[in-house]
Amino acid sequence: YPKLKLSFSHDAERGEGVFTLEQTQVDKDKGIGTFHFDLELTIENSEGNWSEHRLEVSGAHHSLVVAMSAAPQQVVVDPRSCVLHRLDFEPGEDMLRRAVRAEHNPHLAGRIQAAITLCSSRARDNIRAVAKAWDSEPHWGVRMVMARALGDCGAQEAALVLAEKLGSESDPRIMRYITEACAKYRDPQVAAALRTWLAGSELPYL
Repeated sequence: YPKLKLSFSHDAERGEGVFTLEQTQVDKDKGIGTFHFDLELTIENSEGNWSEHRLEVSGAHHSLVVAMSAAPQQVVVDPRSCVLHRLDFEPGEDMLRRAVRAEHNPHLAGRIQAAITLCSSRARDNIRAVAKAWDSEPHWGVRMVMARALGDCGAQEAALVLAEKLGSESDPRIMRYITEACAKYRDPQVAAALRTWLAGSELPYL
């Protein structure tokens, strides 16, 4: 499957946004080539309006120029999850913190990617942005990904967020992933939260 690295820059003078895409899985020595597919980009402009753009990908390097007078608020890659891929895209913390929130981003794939990228940064403010987005996230699958990303993060702040969610999350489908994420930490607050949760009268089946 394609491994994609995407970068973005905005040129205010020209009124353009430039996307540069690379297929990083290419390895001639191992016989690994490029894939040919269409990649959709969905952009929220500075006024809150969304537009869709399609990039035909075949070679290792591609670019896409989009007219935009001001920097966008969000960029969502493959919003309908049409392409099996791994994505490396860090458009900036402001965009990511907006993209992770369901009230600002209607695209489930975009919220998932934003949550993973924010947690991987290990920055306290980014982890707290994921925790805040968790509270208003309507889809249990996104919260499941958030739990896994917090578990993989390895940061102290992520452990504290998991301890909080262990006591506040009510969907039984999520609890398996929260507890598995908690198991990756050796933290007294996580241990205390687990003991309290395990002492509850109604534990979920899983």
